Amino acid sequence: MGAMGVLSGMPGGFGESFCEPLPNSTGQPSTLYPYGPPTYAVSALSFEVRNAPPGQFCQLVWGPRLGPGETGILGPWGELCFGTAGAQRVGSPSIIDGMGTDVIEIDWTSDPIATQWLPGTTWVAQAVFRDDASFGGASTTNALVFEVNQ
Repeated sequence: MGAMGVLSGMPGGFGESFCEPLPNSTGQPSTLYPYGPPTYAVSALSFEVRNAPPGQFCQLVWGPRLGPGETGILGPWGELCFGTAGAQRVGSPSIIDGMGTDVIEIDWTSDPIATQWLPGTTWVAQAVFRDDASFGGASTTNALVFEVNQ
């Protein structure tokens, strides 16, 4: 096995950010930040959600990148910025801490990621969380795109 590489990235992590979120009940948009890099030597992918409502459930989700002319699911809670065919939850739900932060770690060497994040594929990760005080009862973060090359 080799290393999983990402063709696009951002300083301090991996994954390119897009699909800006709507402000949630804190008055701020929540942001998903990646920490890495992912390799076979280190099987954990780490993400941090910031500016989310404290004490709420948070779930990392992912799906295939949207094609030209395709749109994600838009609702009063925000937008899911990936193709819904093949979309899945990743890891277990967690609780956002009192500072509005949640650290999410997943094992990217286990299924379903290990069998679907193959060289030449492009995926989008995003966090979805409860937001009882918002209009839609939930909110989303920005999305991160991962282009897997090896």
